[in-house]
Amino acid sequence: MLWRPLGIGVICGVLLALFTVVITEEFNILQVGVILIALLASVLGYLQYRYHALTNPSAFVANERGARLLKTGNLADAIRRFDHAIRTNPTLALFYHNRGLAYFGLGKWQLADDDFAQATICNPKSSMAFAMRATIAVILGHTHIALKHINHALAIDPSSIMAYALRGVIHQHNGNLHDALTDYRHCIMIDPYFAEAYLNLGTIQAKMGDRTQAIQTYTHLLTMRPDYALAYNNRAYEYALADDLSSALDDTNMGLQIAPSYASLYATRGVIYYLLTRYAEAVTDFEQAIRRRGNFHFAQIGLALSYYALGNAINREESLHIWHTLLKEHPRFQDVEWIMQAYSLPEAMRPHICEIIRMIAIR
Repeated sequence: MLWRPLGIGVICGVLLALFTVVITEEFNILQVGVILIALLASVLGYLQYRYHALTNPSAFVANERGARLLKTGNLADAIRRFDHAIRTNPTLALFYHNRGLAYFGLGKWQLADDDFAQATICNPKSSMAFAMRATIAVILGHTHIALKHINHALAIDPSSIMAYALRGVIHQHNGNLHDALTDYRHCIMIDPYFAEAYLNLGTIQAKMGDRTQAIQTYTHLLTMRPDYALAYNNRAYEYALADDLSSALDDTNMGLQIAPSYASLYATRGVIYYLLTRYAEAVTDFEQAIRRRGNFHFAQIGLALSYYALGNAINREESLHIWHTLLKEHPRFQDVEWIMQAYSLPEAMRPHICEIIRMIAIR
């Protein structure tokens, strides 16, 4: 791009010289002077262009630099580049979209949403901007707004696999399991190797009570992705609920070989050890899960039950202390049916839950 001022100046000089020849019908010192002046003007223009390119980059140069910073995680610096690009050219959707991604990475949801909204104004056909607005709405818990945005994205691009996947998540969050199932299957039709769609499909099948189909879905996924620790975790839990504890234990051990820091695998194996009445091992695994995730209610429930099952007074006091902590966060931890359903717990855990809640109530 730097040659353009020089080239344009030369062309203009030549055209002016030719115009003079046409008028005077001769080539003289006038034409030479015109060309020399044009060349001098071109050199000055070139130097000025170089100065502005270095001290005041064009919108596209600023955007490209911002995009590189975005990829390396330098989000604040990236935003400053995108700010410059937008000031220089405030009508291009790409610049707003990129700045929105940077704000999204910083967790500044409103600023990100404002930028994606502006991107849709600049380019009403930007399905990705609508999808990002839907994602932010999901994060903020505004699922009805999210559904509107994602439907708009799919109206623009009916082949967007990520839009179907996101709409499946929204339907799943809203409890519309059949609609979620349809969207995940649509993802698989578009891309038969889309692992996350199989994972979510298995989750929905399990929630709908079709445990056999869920296990088959996870098994199919693991034939494609034998390194997918989360799939081992989910299949293990379904095996545990189906009372196939040997297969469940094998799956959690395999998953932990792949992802030794994955909290959910420790929690799932804790449940399996509990069901095998290996309560001390269950305590160890639930503690490992809590150490890795922190405020992990599923693991805290399992830990309280395992301590209670160990039987002596000290362990039972520890169990009641953990349950008191859960009750401070949510009073529904005194509702047995809610606990069983909300956390999809095995029926074998119900008696100890009832005993703990009864012991707390009489104190």
